[in-house]
Amino acid sequence: MNINHSRRNKTDLLTNSDAIKSFVGSLVEDYLKNRSGRGLSVPQKDDCYRNFEILILDLLSAYEADPNLTIGYSRGHGNYTRGGSYWDFNNNRSSLSEIYYLEAIAFLNDNGFLTNLNAVPGYTRYSSRMVATKQLTKVFEDIDVNWTHVCSDPRAPNILVKSAEKKIVDVEPDEFDLEQAKANLRRINENLCDSLINLNISDADYHSLIRSQDSDTEQEDDENSREPIDFSNRCLKRIFGLGNYRNGGRFYGGWWQLIPSKYRKFIEIEGMITVELDYSTMAPAMLYAQKNARPPHDAYTVPEWDYSVLPEDDFRKIVKKAFNQLLNSKNSSRNPNQWHRFSPDLKPETLPNNWLNLSPVQRNVLKREEFQSLTGKNYSKLLADLMNFHAPIEDLFFSQNWGRVQFLDSSIAEKVMIKMLDHTPAVTVLPIHDSFIVRKGMERVLEEKMSEAFNEVIGSTPVIENENRDHFRHLAANSRIVFGDEIAEQAAQHQTSHRNYHVREAQWRATHGQTGYE
Repeated sequence: MNINHSRRNKTDLLTNSDAIKSFVGSLVEDYLKNRSGRGLSVPQKDDCYRNFEILILDLLSAYEADPNLTIGYSRGHGNYTRGGSYWDFNNNRSSLSEIYYLEAIAFLNDNGFLTNLNAVPGYTRYSSRMVATKQLTKVFEDIDVNWTHVCSDPRAPNILVKSAEKKIVDVEPDEFDLEQAKANLRRINENLCDSLINLNISDADYHSLIRSQDSDTEQEDDENSREPIDFSNRCLKRIFGLGNYRNGGRFYGGWWQLIPSKYRKFIEIEGMITVELDYSTMAPAMLYAQKNARPPHDAYTVPEWDYSVLPEDDFRKIVKKAFNQLLNSKNSSRNPNQWHRFSPDLKPETLPNNWLNLSPVQRNVLKREEFQSLTGKNYSKLLADLMNFHAPIEDLFFSQNWGRVQFLDSSIAEKVMIKMLDHTPAVTVLPIHDSFIVRKGMERVLEEKMSEAFNEVIGSTPVIENENRDHFRHLAANSRIVFGDEIAEQAAQHQTSHRNYHVREAQWRATHGQTGYE
C-alpha cells in the first residue's frame, strides 16, 4: 500500500446499480449475523446499510481512477462530532456513522475485501488508509459495475464555510440567500450527474497524465490539489472562506478542474467537442471597476519585461501569480523589506535531490535565484513594477482582498451556469473558476450569458477570450478532402490508440442509454 498516493474519503456517494445494492445488502446481512450486542432497529439498519454503501462506492471510484490509489480517512471521535470533518451542519448530524462506518471497514478488512492501515494514535501527518483488494475488484468485474454507477448526491450539503484555519464552521448567512444558492447548486449538479463528460486523449497521453497526477492529495483543505482522474467526480461544491459567506464561494470538485490546462481542449460533453471561454484578466477588471477606472489591455503584461525568457505563456503566469500575491497579502507586507518572503511561480530547472525536504523559506530562495538567472532581475523588482503599472488600484494591494474578489467571480460563475441551464435547450457548462467549457456551437450563447452575468454583478462589460481559438485554427489549417477508406482506417486506429476513451463512452451508454444531444 502506497500511503503517499492517496485521496480523502467521500461521504455523499449514490448509485443507481441494482447489482451494487444487492452486493451491499448481502454484506450488511453477513455483518449483522456476526455482530454482537443488541439487534438494530429499522432506522439503525438503514443507517448501517448507507455507511456500507458509501464505503463500497468509494472503493469502487478510487479503483476506477487508479488501482493503486489509497483512501485516507479519519478514525478520531472528534471528526464524527459537531464541528468535525464529517459533520453536516445542514442536517445537524455526522455524514458518516462513527460506529457503522468504522465497523464496516473492519468487516471488509477481516473478510478480505479491503486492506486497512490504521494511523498511529496521536498527531501524525498521515491519516488511516484503505484500498480495495483483488477479491473486491473481482466482485466489481463479476457484477459488471464501474465509474458510471457512482455519483455524488446532488442533494448533499455542498455549500461549505471554512474558517481561517480551514475548518468547516456553522455561520449565519446574513444577507446571503443561502437557500437560493443551495437550490441553484442542486440544479447544476443534477445536470452534471446526467451528463457524459469524457476526455478524448490517447491511452499513452492518459497514462502520462495519470503519472503526473501521482501525489498525496488527501489534504481536504486544498481545493486545488490534483489527484488521479475520477470520472465519477461530476458534482460541485461551493466553498466559502474566512468564516463567512462573503469570502470565496468558488466551485470545486469536477474532475475537469484538476487536469493541466493543455488537456482541457480534449474534453467532450455528450460525445461532442467543446470550447472554453475565459474572462480576460478577471480579477484586475473587477478591481478597476470598483475604482470606476479602465484596466490596461492586458493586466499581466508589464512594460519593459522580456516575456520570451520562458516558453509559451509561462512568464505571464508568473506575473499573474505575482499580482495575486500583492492582492492577497497582509498590509504588514507592504514594506519592500518583507518581499523576500514572496517567490515566483517557478521551480529550478534542475531540482535538488532534497527538494521535497526543503523548508518553504529554502525553496523560496531557490525559486528567486532561478528567476534572477532567467531574467537578470530580482523578483522584488517585478513586484514593484507591477504595483506601478497598476497605480489606479495600488491601494487595494496588501489588503487580503482575495476573498472578496473570489466571492464576486463565484457569483458571476453561478449566474453563468444558471443562465445556460435556463436556455432552451439547457446547456451543460463545466466551470473552471473564471472560464467555462461548453459543447462547440454554443460559444456565442455562452459569451452572451457571460457578458450578462458580469455586468449584473460588476456593472461593466468584460473582455472574453476563446481559449481554443488556436486549436481550431490548427485543425482548419490541416483539413483536406478525405475518402471513405481513410476515414475507416483512421477510425480503426483511433479505436486502438484511444481505447480507454471509447471504453468510458461505451460504459456510459450501457448504464445511462443514449442521452444528451443525440
